[in-house]
Amino acid sequence: MEPGTIPAAITSGEAGFRVLFEEIPVPLYRTTPSGRIIAANRALAELLGFDSIDELLDRNALEFFVAPAERDRSGAILEKESVVNGFEEELIRKDGVRIWVADSSRIIRDEKGEVVCYEGALIDITQRRRAEVHLSARARQQWAVAELGQLALAGTPLPQVFTDAAKSVRRVLAVDAARIRVSGEEVAISGVIPAGDHVLADASGNGGSSVEGASWSAVGGGSGGMRVPLVGADGVIGILTAYSSRPRQFARDDANFLQAVGNVLAAAVESAHSRDRLEELVRSKDEFLAGVSHELRTPLTAVVGFASELRRTWSQVEESAKVAMIDTIATQSQEMADIIEDLLVASRADLGALHLQVGPVRLMEQVGHVLDGFPRSDSSRVSFRGRAAVAWADPARVRQILRNLVSNALRYGGPGVEIRVVPGETEVALEVCDDGAGIRSEDREAIFEAYHRAHETQGDQPASVGIGLTVSRQLALLMGGGLDYRYEGQSVFRLVLPAAPDVSAGTD
Repeated sequence: MEPGTIPAAITSGEAGFRVLFEEIPVPLYRTTPSGRIIAANRALAELLGFDSIDELLDRNALEFFVAPAERDRSGAILEKESVVNGFEEELIRKDGVRIWVADSSRIIRDEKGEVVCYEGALIDITQRRRAEVHLSARARQQWAVAELGQLALAGTPLPQVFTDAAKSVRRVLAVDAARIRVSGEEVAISGVIPAGDHVLADASGNGGSSVEGASWSAVGGGSGGMRVPLVGADGVIGILTAYSSRPRQFARDDANFLQAVGNVLAAAVESAHSRDRLEELVRSKDEFLAGVSHELRTPLTAVVGFASELRRTWSQVEESAKVAMIDTIATQSQEMADIIEDLLVASRADLGALHLQVGPVRLMEQVGHVLDGFPRSDSSRVSFRGRAAVAWADPARVRQILRNLVSNALRYGGPGVEIRVVPGETEVALEVCDDGAGIRSEDREAIFEAYHRAHETQGDQPASVGIGLTVSRQLALLMGGGLDYRYEGQSVFRLVLPAAPDVSAGTD
């Protein structure tokens, strides 16, 4: 064999390795220390978006790194360890598409220990990295929703919940701004809303294209965004909006996250309102019990006091004094009975089931019966005028309403109280008027709500329970009539009832 001749077996072996290197479906490379690619196979060319290996040779590998610092970090590991396994780095292909690879490489040194080249293999991990990013994003979204839910469940004040929610949406979705509106009012905003705030897409695709990989863009604005409704028990109570200064892709998970935040906010609003209603009910209950106790205590004190005095000193008390004390006992007992009657009516779960004995009722007679039940000192303050009128009603309920109206006028009105009966063809009216200052305009409808008081208790005057007008209006409605209030230089409570078909009849 001639000197310098390479045996055929070796030649064929190197050729075979060359074919294996070029055709193996694993991207392989060799670069100089400066990064110039001196060897590559077909799989690497395809991975980086080139049509042939020749296009790739002599290019610098650094141009494919999204973050060149990653190459430096990989090189530092190689210098120290001489080998690196599965180093993950982001590359950019010829067509601009970004991919992730796991790089395993080693240093080739000469006999002097100098670096000759780097060589290694890449594994495409783009799908895995995208899945990890997706799962990480989902985890951040779920964690954010869970944190917000805990905040709301802890009874945190709504303004703080709204503020934290807006910040969370802005951070998790990486948008420019997030805004929350409830009942048409802005309650929280995080960030700066970009120009072009037009109608944005919502979670059903209204106002933009569907969420499946499409941009939720503001109509004509050039900006991107997405919004979801805050839905309470009675419908939409607000809107949560995320804004982006540029058109962007919102995935279904993004829409689900935003809707989940919206659901938490709606639940927080409903919960806060429920707490407010519960606290109001507790306050009303306390006020109600205090009012009932106070209002019953005054007549009860008189009844117990005079009854005890009569029992102890009956034989010693003059007849006229006995009559006066018994009269007071009867009057105060009737007052307690009237209060209890209102309470019984108000406590009925279904007033529609209240039994009424309806018939022709002479209103002037009912006025007389009611005034007879008041102490003379009170009834003497009441004047009466009108003409005979017959209503179609329950006489006991008419008296109950009239007692409430006269009691209110005597308690809260001016010194003069007047009762008027106003006949009519299809309806008759009974008006109780007083010359007091009247009820404030903002309270004129609220006075018919249970436990509402438009007047403050003065002096030793017993507190009102706050249900008399509520019960009176309900009874009036059940009898086919109505009860309202107006101020015409004096306070006027007007009870309207259907006129009786037979005006000559009457019932006591």
